[in-house]
Amino acid sequence: MSGTAGLATFAGACDDDGWVSVRHGSDHVERHHVRRWLRDADPVDLDLVGVCDGPTLDVGCGPGRLTVALAQQGTPALGIDICAEAVTRTRML
Repeated sequence: MSGTAGLATFAGACDDDGWVSVRHGSDHVERHHVRRWLRDADPVDLDLVGVCDGPTLDVGCGPGRLTVALAQQGTPALGIDICAEAVTRTRML
């Protein structure tokens, strides 16, 4: 799965409110809101990047909303992710 087709598949797994459940093993389930993942940094994200005072490595950056927020505040930042769908989305920003 790659590119926008991968994002469409992920978004298609969401419930009517935009949440997707990810099961880890037999007893741990994480719920994620897809639309939030694709949005710009929110006030909570901005509080987090506000404490970064030097070059920052954003490991597992997803579509890069924190990396973008860091760059917008003048902090050198590099976002990396192994998810091809996330990298594709980042290139579209």
